[in-house]
Amino acid sequence: MTLDALKQKMEEEGNVRLRKDGHSELIVEEVVGGRLYTGPMYAKYNAVLRAKSRVPYLVGVAKDLCIGNDYCTTIHAINSCVLKLSKLTKACNVWRGVQGALLPKEFWVRRGGPLCECATVSASLSVPLSASLIRCLTNSAVEAAFCFLMVRRPPTRSRRSCMLQPAPSRATP
Repeated sequence: MTLDALKQKMEEEGNVRLRKDGHSELIVEEVVGGRLYTGPMYAKYNAVLRAKSRVPYLVGVAKDLCIGNDYCTTIHAINSCVLKLSKLTKACNVWRGVQGALLPKEFWVRRGGPLCECATVSASLSVPLSASLIRCLTNSAVEAAFCFLMVRRPPTRSRRSCMLQPAPSRATP
């Protein structure tokens, strides 16, 4: 997609609706950041964000992958894009399937607050879709290893805008 086509799409599909509802409009830097995020740069941006957890392995991944670049300006532009576009959506529950990972025992014990992902994640409105994607990726007829309910909250200034919960039918490992 050319920059001119991206600007036209930003205006027609984003700013017209944002303006109509009295919200701040998108600027081209935010939309370009969002577009970069949908490509291979996703890995670098999420590595930087996940390293903020201070988990040594994730810090190492970010160090190796990003070579000292924190992509601070671009990540802020992406965040601003997501916040503005979120005004055009409704808060709802979504599902995230995970395979090939062993979650620590502590995950399954409620601790007073939500488990928050430091980076962005893909999710689905459909539990079966989340599970079938994992089956497709693993070429296995068995049920998905884990499926999480992600409760999306309306955007606020708080960093905790969503929380992960084990799906009711998968409440124990």
